Amino acid sequence: MVQETFLRAWRNISRVRLIDGNPRSYLFTTARNILTDEWRTRSRRPELVNDDRRLANVPTEDTVNATLEALTINEALTRLSVDHRNVIQALYYDGLTVPEAARRLGVAQGTVKSRGYYAVRALRTTFDEMGLLQ
Repeated sequence: MVQETFLRAWRNISRVRLIDGNPRSYLFTTARNILTDEWRTRSRRPELVNDDRRLANVPTEDTVNATLEALTINEALTRLSVDHRNVIQALYYDGLTVPEAARRLGVAQGTVKSRGYYAVRALRTTFDEMGLLQ
C-alpha cells in the first residue's frame, strides 16, 4: 500500500501542493482510496476454497452410466458357469497371469487359457442376447 501511494504521488506530482498545501493530507487520502479499492475488489470476487472437506462434497460428474454398466456386466457374469466366472475373475479383475491363475485355481495353464477363451465367447453371446452388442 505504501509503495502504491508513493507511486501515485510521483505520477501526479502536479496535484500535490508542496508550498501552500499539506502533502501529508494528499498521501493519506491516496492511501485511504487504495485501501477502499482493495476492499471493494476483494468483496466482489469469490474466495478460493482450500478446505478439503468442502472440496470432497462438491458434486462430481454423473456415475449413472458406469453403475449401469457394472450391473449389466455382473448380470452377464452370473450367467456363466462357476469355472468360467472364476477364470474371468482371476484374469481380468484380479489381473493375474495365466500361470498365477492356474496355481490359484488348481488347474493346468492350458485349462485356464481354454476356459478364458470360452468364457469370453459366452460373455459376447450373453451381451448380444441382452442387446448390448449392435
